[in-house]
Amino acid sequence: MRHKIGSLIVVAALFLGTTGVKAQESLLAFFAAEWNYQLAQNPVRASLLGDRRFNDRWPDLSLPAFAKEYEHDVAALAKLKTFDRTKLSAAD
Repeated sequence: MRHKIGSLIVVAALFLGTTGVKAQESLLAFFAAEWNYQLAQNPVRASLLGDRRFNDRWPDLSLPAFAKEYEHDVAALAKLKTFDRTKLSAAD
């Protein structure tokens, strides 16, 4: 489940334009922060994608880690809902 949410965030970020509008910049910053968080949480995936920053870590596959990840995903989706879509362009 957590990989699906991370993937959805990445896909959404790829479709987002960068015309310099403040709403877009805020949303892009959110996507960038989420991308980095997801890579830090899954260092093996990061390494497979060529990002070696987390090579000194192993993924935490414990039940508390999954609970923390779920809580983070819920909070990230709540934050995503706070962006005013009317301030984004139709392409966004």
